[in-house]
Amino acid sequence: MKKIFPIVIIFFIGSLGGIFGDRILFPYLAGRAPFSEIQFIREAGRGTTIINRKEEVVIRENERLSEVVSKVSPVVVGVRSVSGNTIYQGSGFILTGDGLVVTSNDLLLSRGLHEVVRGETRFTATVEKRDSARGVAILRIDAGNLPVVTFREDDLRLGELIFLLGAQISKDTLVPYVETGIVRKKEQDSFETTIDRLLFAASGSPMFDLEQKVVGMTLVRSGVVSVVPVEAVKKVMELIGL
Repeated sequence: MKKIFPIVIIFFIGSLGGIFGDRILFPYLAGRAPFSEIQFIREAGRGTTIINRKEEVVIRENERLSEVVSKVSPVVVGVRSVSGNTIYQGSGFILTGDGLVVTSNDLLLSRGLHEVVRGETRFTATVEKRDSARGVAILRIDAGNLPVVTFREDDLRLGELIFLLGAQISKDTLVPYVETGIVRKKEQDSFETTIDRLLFAASGSPMFDLEQKVVGMTLVRSGVVSVVPVEAVKKVMELIGL
């Protein structure tokens, strides 16, 4: 018992010292030079303890992704095409403020009735242009003052983080969903990502970078994902004078 008592006292004093340093001493020093230049004192002064630098980077990246998704969500729409008993559903994105929408050509049934869903509003859509070779279709809806996408102009970097943002039509509203990946392979006019297998309903979904810019459109054929690059989308836009 006599041997244990000094150990308990030392532990108690050490705990008090730790609390004093964390709550009083470090916050005090964090606002005074030269201690404010010492990183662990500065972090302690902000009430933040960094356990693992890698974890900190992941947390910050996830926070940024969440912010970007929130900002670009308004430009993503649901697309539905109906012909008889056959229904195709996928996503698209708003191209112009007066109602042009880009989606996958694969989603549009021949002689089908096409519909675009934004939020809780449904629009009957007409086909402006279909390009089966590039896999792109442009629809028009009767709407105005819509938010629009911005296209990425410079090249993607190998290993760069990108994400797919789709919109599932569920009853009378849209349910957004996100798939993240990185640029796995680059060629002159195309690129591949680590998002390699999805359901057909992901077709037409835009892919974004973390600067809120569209880098391509998703195609899903037999479960395999490919990306229509921005330049191919622009080529179809040129065919209708955009």
